[in-house]
Amino acid sequence: MLVLVDELKIKGDYKNKIEVANLLKPFATETQHDVRPLFKGWREVHSTCNFMMATNHKDAISLPKNEARYTVIKVHKTRDQIGGDKFYDEYWDGLDLDLLTGGTLANVVKWYYLDRTISSNFRQQGPCLTTPALLQMSEDAGHPMFNEMKRMFNEGDKPFNRTLFGVSEAWEHCRTNEKLRGQLNEFVENLIALGCHPYGECKHKRSGLKPALYSSKNHDFFQGMTKADIANKYWLPLDLKDGDQGPGKYNMTKTDISLVVDKQKEITQWEDDNNETEE
Repeated sequence: MLVLVDELKIKGDYKNKIEVANLLKPFATETQHDVRPLFKGWREVHSTCNFMMATNHKDAISLPKNEARYTVIKVHKTRDQIGGDKFYDEYWDGLDLDLLTGGTLANVVKWYYLDRTISSNFRQQGPCLTTPALLQMSEDAGHPMFNEMKRMFNEGDKPFNRTLFGVSEAWEHCRTNEKLRGQLNEFVENLIALGCHPYGECKHKRSGLKPALYSSKNHDFFQGMTKADIANKYWLPLDLKDGDQGPGKYNMTKTDISLVVDKQKEITQWEDDNNETEE
């Protein structure tokens, strides 16, 4: 059975759009459904229900970038360009609702699948396609802070001007100075969506604190390093300014800061070398 939802547009914030998408998923993907016909008891039925949804809105529904159950395809034509009502009239005429004989379209699809050679690596229950349209919809219908964070990331604004930063102080900076609205966990979700890499809590020896560190770029530079080395050799607090003497919250002296600044030159050199290799 095919369910066609036309002119899809879910109102509300991104959480509402996520909730509706999650509600539809079991109907579209599960093969066994519990049903209760009118005046009868519950029973389990085999389902072949499929959903096709059409929309003119890039933010119609909220989907993650790794969405595995919906395929999003952009049609580069308007309704009039594909034939308007005539296109849909021919579609419904070809479909036919006669369950015994089926219409022309049903028989064409049946012939196509019966006659088609199926590749050996095809998985019927495998993930859906990751398309440019899916990635675009994921951004447009995602958390409202994402686009602002993406702008900051692309322009290299603080905290993304640092290779390493602590997530708590980065969120405090963005919340206070950039007026981002949301929660810390939503901020973290958007960091991951931007490609930032988490290292978890890293023990800072001088202070005994455990800041949760992220890298905004140059992730491969830190491959194979311990979290202690990352935190103590290459990381400086976000609000540390030139000329700070310490000790401050992280108990860092001027000598400690100078040692880290010297080590950070290794990251800069590694970045320059790799950019030259790519060019």
